Amino acid sequence: MAAPAAHTLPPAKTFHRRVLPEPALAFSSLKGQQLFKEALASGTMGSFFRLIEQFHTQDEPAFCGLGTLTMVLNALNVDPGRVWKGPWRWFSESLLDCCEPLELVKERGITFDKVACLARCNGALVEAHRADEPEGSLEAFRRAVCSSACYTQASPNEDDHDTLKVLVVSYSRKQFHQTGDGHYSPIGGYHAGSDQVLVLDVARFKHPPHWVPLEEMHKSMQRVDPDTRRCRGFMLLSRHPETTSSWLSLVWRTDLRDNGCKLDINYSDLLRLFTAKLIDEPLPSDGQEGAAEVVKRALDFFETPSMPLTVTTFPLSCCGATLEGVEEGKRAEVKAALGQAALAIDTALASPGLVKGQASRITAHGRGDLLDDLLDDELRSARILSLDLSIWERALSPESLPYAAPLQEIHAAVPISSSTAAGTWAVLRPVLALDAQPTALRAELAILRSKWADLLTVGQTETCCGTACELNGG
Repeated sequence: MAAPAAHTLPPAKTFHRRVLPEPALAFSSLKGQQLFKEALASGTMGSFFRLIEQFHTQDEPAFCGLGTLTMVLNALNVDPGRVWKGPWRWFSESLLDCCEPLELVKERGITFDKVACLARCNGALVEAHRADEPEGSLEAFRRAVCSSACYTQASPNEDDHDTLKVLVVSYSRKQFHQTGDGHYSPIGGYHAGSDQVLVLDVARFKHPPHWVPLEEMHKSMQRVDPDTRRCRGFMLLSRHPETTSSWLSLVWRTDLRDNGCKLDINYSDLLRLFTAKLIDEPLPSDGQEGAAEVVKRALDFFETPSMPLTVTTFPLSCCGATLEGVEEGKRAEVKAALGQAALAIDTALASPGLVKGQASRITAHGRGDLLDDLLDDELRSARILSLDLSIWERALSPESLPYAAPLQEIHAAVPISSSTAAGTWAVLRPVLALDAQPTALRAELAILRSKWADLLTVGQTETCCGTACELNGG
């Protein structure tokens, strides 16, 4: 007989909504309605109707980032390529797990870079800017508001060339005298006369949609996130023209987590470790042989604890229901393209069996059976091709790109001439270039390569246990 379910005691203190303090103005107030009418007449509510069709309340107190993306991706009419429930493909927060485990987000919230990462790997083009950067200035924010609000948008069925851009803000509630701190929400429109933006607050259990002064919103983004020690910011999201969501994904290796936290490693650390692995011993002077040896060492590097990320796949079935049609077709196309890419690498480097046709099973890095969808050679080619070209170039030619000083020290300690490194890179670069890959693979690889900078901060490490949202209030 099963044990009786444990009863969870309710919190000692509970809330039903919160009073919306000034300077915020409730959307449904008489004044708020008047601002909406005037903004609509002025043509500065461009993204409002597409967003309001999908207005979503975040499922968990710390899911403001996921709730915002759920609303925005559905408004952009992105097909997730995965089942939500029954036969329906639809974004829900439960599908947004490719950059950070949901349990970790539920407990600690999610950072700015991870939200951008999630948007990219689920089929959105992302222009992300922090408020302390030149591209995140007040004037740049005004331009972003106009990009989203100042153009009338038709429904997806009426527009063959969907140009919708949605503005998402990552800001501090403290600027508006609201309880809590970090929060995400989309901007639904702009009122020029009062210089205010409409916040479609996804924590609807706490606050309704409301108008706030544009300049105050920018100041709220300039407040430093105590967990990342960086300013917050904004991002413009639009639908990726070449793909919906990706089947392949770059994720943190769960076998390297300690109590659910990732390794304490950043982009500079990875460059240093990757460079050391590629040139830990002299390379053949012949460029083709050197390139083959570099690929072999890179594949070995993916199996070491020094590599915190790996490539995995999204399962194309849910609750016993197997998907058919476009999803199955996409999976077959990508798998075939990965096999072609593996063979092309071996052929170009005159090294049969380097990537294609490996017999040994590649470890799953704690991802369970998700990798059973890929054969060894397909996964090997996915890992190699997921690395952005700048990572390879910084390792082999450190003087050519920024963040090079530590890498030059590694090169100085290993007897590899600059001509050997240059010859190796001259052979390897065209082999790894995006336009050299099968057409069915290019959009997938573009998304994978864009995620390295999102998952690994440049020159600064994020704490693994930081809190991006107010856990008790969104």
